[in-house]
Amino acid sequence: MAAEKPAKGEPALMKDLFFDPPEATGGKWKCKLCEGALTWRGSNSGYSAFVQHMKGSYSSTWRRDLDELKSNNARNGNLDGYVRRTVSDKAINLFNWIDWVVFEDLPFSAVENPRMRKYSSLQPITTDTLMKYMELLNQRVLGKLKDYVPDSNVYLKFDSWSCDDEHYTAVNLSWSAGKGKREKCTLCCGVFDLPEDMEMVENVEDD
Repeated sequence: MAAEKPAKGEPALMKDLFFDPPEATGGKWKCKLCEGALTWRGSNSGYSAFVQHMKGSYSSTWRRDLDELKSNNARNGNLDGYVRRTVSDKAINLFNWIDWVVFEDLPFSAVENPRMRKYSSLQPITTDTLMKYMELLNQRVLGKLKDYVPDSNVYLKFDSWSCDDEHYTAVNLSWSAGKGKREKCTLCCGVFDLPEDMEMVENVEDD
């Protein structure tokens, strides 16, 4: 029996859903599932490289995964369905706690709040567990940065602003990508607490 082939239009969709572009990875197209790197010369060269990678590495699952992503209108590259089949329940639970705490700007201790535990469908974890895996995730992200950020001509850029009584600072990393282009990524962003003995410039009276 001949191996199944993607239908018309599906090779390009496989590229969009299963691979990150060079500008996000620092050089080559990378598979979101295994981080396999591919070189692609543009649509004029076709999409065979992407198809061959998926059929070779995921011969028994690529069709199911692609159909699921299409049926869920996952054109933004959402791989939740795939992830839930390939990683442990513990890993998914930890990721969901981290995602909730970070993007809702919650205190780390929120994971031990009795009311949050009561109304959440997540399995309970401790603050120590949350901090442990956030630090491990931080180390992994730093490792990724080292893979594609150059060793020279790298700049740190600080952007600060205020909203009411809160002061925010973002730290951005910027570097040359050649031909006059620059790449950048945000390392951190959040509330910046001024020392108690420091006054804002606008509050200092003129001589």
